[in-house]
Amino acid sequence: MDMEKYRMAPTTGMKRKHEPANGEGGETKKLKALRPFDFAAHPKRKIALRFFYYGWLFDGLVQQRDTENTVEKHLLDALLKTRLIESAEECDMTRSHCNS
Repeated sequence: MDMEKYRMAPTTGMKRKHEPANGEGGETKKLKALRPFDFAAHPKRKIALRFFYYGWLFDGLVQQRDTENTVEKHLLDALLKTRLIESAEECDMTRSHCNS
């Protein structure tokens, strides 16, 4: 790669792709349309997650009817958001409490 042309590039008047052309603030990124994820097109497997958490930030480990602020709820929300699971009901999640 010819790095000389990058070293010699002028720095004034150049805008990055994510900066607005007028130089003022505002919306800089275009939102992408969410595409449906085809879970059937990818292999499935069971995994184990081992984690530690600070208990005073949450209202318990296991999901409860009276609160949304549990470790399990935040974990499931993260797995759904990253599309690692299709739904909380169909993911066949189990709990095991280890003391090691």
